[in-house]
Amino acid sequence: LEFINAIDPEYFEYQALAHIENLNSEHKQRAALALRNSFHHGLETLFALICAVLQAPDCIHGWMLKYTLSDLRALLTELNSGRVNFFHKHNLEKPLSWLYLSERVHEFSNKDPERVKETVLLFAQLWQRLCRVYLDEQTVNEYNSIKHGHRALSGGFTFAIGVEKEYGVPAPQENMTVIGASEFGSSFFVAEAIQGKNKIKGDPNFKTGRYALNWDAEATAHALNLISTSINNVKSYALRLNGAKPGTVIFTRPRDPEYFDKPWETSVGVIGSSLGVVVDEPQIKRFTREEIEEKFKKAAREKRRSA
Repeated sequence: LEFINAIDPEYFEYQALAHIENLNSEHKQRAALALRNSFHHGLETLFALICAVLQAPDCIHGWMLKYTLSDLRALLTELNSGRVNFFHKHNLEKPLSWLYLSERVHEFSNKDPERVKETVLLFAQLWQRLCRVYLDEQTVNEYNSIKHGHRALSGGFTFAIGVEKEYGVPAPQENMTVIGASEFGSSFFVAEAIQGKNKIKGDPNFKTGRYALNWDAEATAHALNLISTSINNVKSYALRLNGAKPGTVIFTRPRDPEYFDKPWETSVGVIGSSLGVVVDEPQIKRFTREEIEEKFKKAAREKRRSA
């Protein structure tokens, strides 16, 4: 109970309020990146808490202290697919799904049965949408780049196409059609495996790819508000599972059902792009770990002799 009570859902709502005010200032790109970082952080907090409630409702603090990101993503992939085979400690009357989970969480959220029914559906749809974002590979790479020393460059990109009237000569700007643009976004590098017929286990060889994502900063703030509300409700459910009476815990939701669509109302068109060199197997020489280590050892020996 001490651990559950220490969870502060309003922290993420505070992050939204603190940074959205600076989206029109000279620090707007920093504010946008801070919002995005809090968004990723909030997603992981929400989904980790949900999985802890499913697998260890009587030892949530233990689960939260020991889970790995690969475990979490594996569980969420199953939950999002609708084919759940993982262990959980709930006696379920129906197959486990976002809808059934929301039914259990929000069972005592309101005295009006119709209001409860609407709340259940809204949060089930929200969690499924947010889970798709959380499991996206480039979303994962973006979060890693932001949180590990801010290796992500802030700012969006514009993607436009146009027909060349003369081969090799770009179409003039006025003839280009924009199919994606955003002031806010990020770009970052990713280490990628080199595919090839001679690939070996534990291959130390890799190439780098450059990726860019477009997103709307205000939409991210709206998503943070919904994540904050979601964490609050799952926390209240966790307290109920651990002995709290229904009337002693608080469930919240936006008054207007349309607010649940706010994070997806604004379209930026093309949301992602990648730039990188295609590396073919014949272009490279693969090195084993032993060969690389020997090169370092040889260089060290030569340095000692020259000294």
